[in-house]
Amino acid sequence: MQSSGSEKRIRISGLSFALGGIIAILLTTASEAAFVGYSVRTDAISGLGGAGSPTEIFWNFQLLISGLLWCVGTLMLFRAQGHWVRTLFLLLTGIGLLLVSISPWNVDPAVHGIGAQMAAYFGIISCFLSYGITTSPFRLFSLFAGTFALAALLLSFFGFSALGPGGIERMIYYPVFLWEIGFGGYLMGGNQVLPRQGH
Repeated sequence: MQSSGSEKRIRISGLSFALGGIIAILLTTASEAAFVGYSVRTDAISGLGGAGSPTEIFWNFQLLISGLLWCVGTLMLFRAQGHWVRTLFLLLTGIGLLLVSISPWNVDPAVHGIGAQMAAYFGIISCFLSYGITTSPFRLFSLFAGTFALAALLLSFFGFSALGPGGIERMIYYPVFLWEIGFGGYLMGGNQVLPRQGH
């Protein structure tokens, strides 16, 4: 039985995750619509935040907020549950989003690239790790989201081009953001978060 304090922190964590995912998807879509000439098929997502782009400030700011909300959700969940391994992978995902938001690809490509890889790799791992702290049917959704994103990542390595570079990139990141929204809803709904198992 979780204490009322833990339950409150879990619900706050859920709200943070859900808001972060919603902001990331909706405001990225808004940026795509506002950027005349931008192609979802051929242009990278982070092209929306490149220095000099018409959506630079808007897109980078929304991703900064999304990254902060991811980190807040992670830390609140850690305070409620206290599992170091899951916290680490979740937190590294949020830090990756923050690095992308403050390092435009055409200003600091090294830091931007590291942040993008962190968000992708650790985001996928977070999907799989949530399988161990949630109950069905959401744990099955976590498995699906992680597997879908991982498959897209592997396809990108092998040069899969049917969707274009921008399209396949979205197949990597969007399942993670959709999982984030679902995970947030799961936590806000007061569903069971399984007890910690070690640190």
